[in-house]
Amino acid sequence: MTYQDSAVIAFLTQNFVPWRIDYLKQTDLVSRFRVEWTPWVAIIDERGTEHHHDVGLLVPDQFLGQIKLGLARMAYHQGDFAKASELFDIACKEHPQSAAAPEAIWFRGVSSFRAFGNASVLGVTRRELEERYPHSVWGQKAGAWGA
Repeated sequence: MTYQDSAVIAFLTQNFVPWRIDYLKQTDLVSRFRVEWTPWVAIIDERGTEHHHDVGLLVPDQFLGQIKLGLARMAYHQGDFAKASELFDIACKEHPQSAAAPEAIWFRGVSSFRAFGNASVLGVTRRELEERYPHSVWGQKAGAWGA
């Protein structure tokens, strides 16, 4: 089971305050956060703002990719683009086979551009997505970033 995996437990314990919603009893929270099905995992900051969510059971590597992507998206949404770039880099390098990896690469490029203003990183990002994930929608989204 994913939630019993030692790597998952360690990452959650070090980076989050896990919080469980009873889907059948806490209908106010189910409605507020638009919980569609279980398991539903969301990255929510201390103000209650959701930054990323995923639904459905995943194997540990896929799950870790998603929650690391969510942690990076929180830094991105909070305007810390340098930190976000680093966190997106961790997500895509540590979980290259996860569904989160192409999205993490795309956002790593955008975060790096926003943090440092170097537009050439977008072309590098596009090429990386074309090479590693040629059928990814994230590669298509990066298609406009130069030849």
